[in-house]
Amino acid sequence: MGPEPYIAAIRAGAQVVLGGRTTDTAVLAAMPLLMGADAGPTWHAAKVAECGGQCTLNPRLGGC
Repeated sequence: MGPEPYIAAIRAGAQVVLGGRTTDTAVLAAMPLLMGADAGPTWHAAKVAECGGQCTLNPRLGGC
């Protein structure tokens, strides 16, 4: 599932959205896309936010 169901739920006034089969990146990309951000930088930033900490010296510290 991509960001579209999240965007639709937010537009409909949802304050909480439960997502089962979805990607972490879609959750993070939904709001910027809804607000009109360009897709390329949005998806890149969402991917970095999702798992960028795995590329650090101490991945268990959340990217510190």
